[in-house]
Amino acid sequence: MEAINLLTHTHGILATNNNSGVTLESTDGRNMSVWFDGSVQGLSAASFGLDQGGAVAQTSTVSLTQASAGATLASGTTVALTVNGVRVEAQAASVVMMLLLIR
Repeated sequence: MEAINLLTHTHGILATNNNSGVTLESTDGRNMSVWFDGSVQGLSAASFGLDQGGAVAQTSTVSLTQASAGATLASGTTVALTVNGVRVEAQAASVVMMLLLIR
């Protein structure tokens, strides 16, 4: 809030604490746009209270199994998977491993 209000004289936006977040108000009637970088892991509209309520978390389930009889996935082996630009690493607990990604 302080950083926004420091420059209110240049952009016309006043930030105030509404006890559950920040209220942004145009002091002189200017339009205002707010956006976030969706490529940042864990950052979403909900991070700013902008979801419409009742939002369902996106869930992906991936099963990793050995590709052939000669291939093994030993317990303790680190496995990496990238989904939608998010890298997830896990250690194998057994030959078959399940990963649950919740974003």
